[in-house]
Amino acid sequence: MNNIVGSRWWKFDFHSHTPASLDYKVRNISPRDWLLGHIEHGIECIAVTDHNTASWIDSLKHEAQQLREEGHSIHVFPGVELSTQGNVHVLAIFDPSVDAQHVAMSIGAAGYTGTLGDSDTDGTQSPEQVVKAIIENLNGVAIPAHIELDGSGVCKLGSKSVLRVCKEADAVEVVFPKKDQMSIYNSTGLSLPQIIGSDSHAPNENGRAYTWVKMSSPTIDGLKLALLDGNTCIRRSDEDFTPNTLPPSYIKELTVSNTKYCGRGRPFSVKFNPWLNSIVGSRGSGKSTLAEFIRIALNKTGDILQLNEANEIRRNFERFYKVAQDRNDYGVLLNDSQVECVVAKNNIDYKISWGQEQQATIFRAENGQWLPELGDIQTRFPISIYSQKQIFDMAKDPNTLLAIIDHSSEVDFRTWQTHWDELKNQFTQLRTSELSFVNKVNNLNTLKGQLADVNAKIAHIEASGHAQILQSYNGLYHQKNYASGAISHMSNELQAITNTIQNSIGFVSATVMDDVKSDPVLAQSLQQTAQKIEEWKLNATKELEKIASELISLGQTVENSNLSQLCSDAYGQYSQLVTSMQQQGIKEPSEYNTLVKERIALNAKVADIVTAEQQLTTTREEIGKSYQSLIAWRKELTKRREAFVSKYISPHRVLKINIGQLQHSEHLEQSFRELINRVDSAFASDLMDEDKQQGILYALRTQISQAEASQADSCYELLHKFKLEVFEHRTSKTNILGCTLGKRFSTVIEQLDNSSLDKLWTWFPEDNLSVEFYDGRRFKPLSQGSAGQKAAAVLSFLLSYGDEPLIVDQPEDDLDNALISKLVITKLHDIKPKRQFLIITHNPNIVVNGDSELVIVLEDKGNITLSATGGLQELSVRQEVCEIMEGGKEALEKRYKRMKYNS
Repeated sequence: MNNIVGSRWWKFDFHSHTPASLDYKVRNISPRDWLLGHIEHGIECIAVTDHNTASWIDSLKHEAQQLREEGHSIHVFPGVELSTQGNVHVLAIFDPSVDAQHVAMSIGAAGYTGTLGDSDTDGTQSPEQVVKAIIENLNGVAIPAHIELDGSGVCKLGSKSVLRVCKEADAVEVVFPKKDQMSIYNSTGLSLPQIIGSDSHAPNENGRAYTWVKMSSPTIDGLKLALLDGNTCIRRSDEDFTPNTLPPSYIKELTVSNTKYCGRGRPFSVKFNPWLNSIVGSRGSGKSTLAEFIRIALNKTGDILQLNEANEIRRNFERFYKVAQDRNDYGVLLNDSQVECVVAKNNIDYKISWGQEQQATIFRAENGQWLPELGDIQTRFPISIYSQKQIFDMAKDPNTLLAIIDHSSEVDFRTWQTHWDELKNQFTQLRTSELSFVNKVNNLNTLKGQLADVNAKIAHIEASGHAQILQSYNGLYHQKNYASGAISHMSNELQAITNTIQNSIGFVSATVMDDVKSDPVLAQSLQQTAQKIEEWKLNATKELEKIASELISLGQTVENSNLSQLCSDAYGQYSQLVTSMQQQGIKEPSEYNTLVKERIALNAKVADIVTAEQQLTTTREEIGKSYQSLIAWRKELTKRREAFVSKYISPHRVLKINIGQLQHSEHLEQSFRELINRVDSAFASDLMDEDKQQGILYALRTQISQAEASQADSCYELLHKFKLEVFEHRTSKTNILGCTLGKRFSTVIEQLDNSSLDKLWTWFPEDNLSVEFYDGRRFKPLSQGSAGQKAAAVLSFLLSYGDEPLIVDQPEDDLDNALISKLVITKLHDIKPKRQFLIITHNPNIVVNGDSELVIVLEDKGNITLSATGGLQELSVRQEVCEIMEGGKEALEKRYKRMKYNS
């Protein structure tokens, strides 16, 4: 945690004692061992608050410095537990830079004259006077100690005294929040931060209680600002709270070299915090440029370059993303420009290095070196970047949010698409096989006619006195051909079975243990079952290979069989018959031999067609199953999208999203036009005419929309009906979903080729996304909202899910301060502990009230320059923010209230 820039949570013990307190139980412990005892419990900041003495302060500070040089994180806040009038104890805590002498001044301010290290005498000054002196005269933090305890807590004085003392204090120490005495404090109406410390008087009491404090560095200013924020920056150890949880991935550093306005002369480098980073600066200082450099390094340029060529966002980026030929030319890049981005992922640092003359390269940090690695940058290091203009465009067309939903791990569209393509290819291959079998089967009647003619000729010849020899010859050869044909048929069947097994698609992937990582037992069962199937396929293939070998042997057996010998003998007799027939003047006696061979060939073709008929039946059954697989997988996509909405949007109080399956009007028409090769605007009345409410696609969308409300499956039944009626129209000119087609468009449908028809079967319109927002009274369609309401709804969506780094460029441009406070700041507080945000903004509400962990201030000095960087506790950052931030009166008042120290 020590290398985190900006604010983070520090484990702070506000109340501890050393042997300087006379009631400390272990007298011979050294300052070093005393500090190590707290380090063992993870304490990083410790207020040394002995009873009315500062004698151990300087030695502890010296040892803490030594320990930090050895790599430990430990910071001593000099302090003291003061005894004031009425034996009320007050903790005085000062900056780590002050010495014991400074602390001793607070003892004098309390009017304590008793034994140093003891509390045997009350101070002469009242608790409220001491609190004021600590804060106003000594620049310290004043905290009434263990206020609810009977002996030395302020509550024993009654509610009026509690109000007088505590209203001047920075916080109160509460040991037992549910103790009866707390009712006295609660009756005052004060809401000071309630901190807790160990109040340790022996090493075994170290770390028993502490407070998490959010600061950028351990200083008194950081502590004061944290106490001003209360629960935003102060959390007790007895609360359910897990601090400093790092997101799965976050950007650590950006370095830019040799670009037109950044990194000239020497590289420009800026580090980022894992949580909320606010990038501010005057207009033209390069704030948005940083976001574009990150986009380039992490290979997210495609998000912009895939937009329509006329899109303003794309045109602006293309002007940015080019090599400038001279000072007046568009383009920020130069021939030797280089951008490097360091990303932390799962506690490992990676560097992505992009150069104008090379592709981006990934390096992994290991033992102080950067080692090259392979992988797709977008997949391994996902990031989301949105500008105000992008948000505005999304608000105009909510369906653009569908791509964002699909990118989520819940939908995992890339994996879905891979399996979808496999299913489509399988369906197309089956359709190709079907067409081949259909062409064969269509020749059956022709072949049967040819066979009848051949049989008639043979019968005429066999009617002669030599019929017996001819019949014997014909019969024997028929038997032999039957045996050979049977073997051939079995071989074909065997090969078909083998191909089916070998081409079968394994549904369970090799990465199932990662894909179902939330349930290892289920994942293992899936993996084992898939393995059994693969083993069965392997064994079956081996058995089929044995049978194939046996069929080869069986074919040889036929050739060497008694039947083959009989055929040979019959052929001898047949040859003699032919000679005899010629001697007897029979015309063309050789014709019989040709006819017999022709009949054999025709019979084989007919038998092959019979087999093709069987294969056609089987193939059509497989096509039906394949089509159902397509439907089921397409339904799965909608199901995943709906699950995303249910998880992230349904709990939302100001946003509703509905997934209308298969109802995206623009995609419906565009994709169907591509299918029929008519991407122009012709045939609008036949396809989709919104104004006249007519066309086959208008009817399809309308009927699907009406059906979805009652039964989702009927949507796919309607789509299937639509496809069937398109097919039927090609031959019967029937209506499609009750729509009559124009003659010219009917011809287009009639002339669709087999490729287009295959695409029709695998055509499924895109889902439609409808968005509603809550305007304070009811939910309304997004289209009815103002520009600010639309932007707020889209921004709310973007902030609702995901754990990858999110960069938003000036989201407040369409939002008023009320929307910023209600939406942006509230959301940031909810989710920034789980995700890194980089927000480029001009609005002080986001920076200040959003409690930015890191503020990055840029200025333009001919080159993008880092003017200041740090948490809000840093004086230089506060001064820059006050000078350059623009905003309304309310925002400024909140800012100055927050920054009353040294601003």
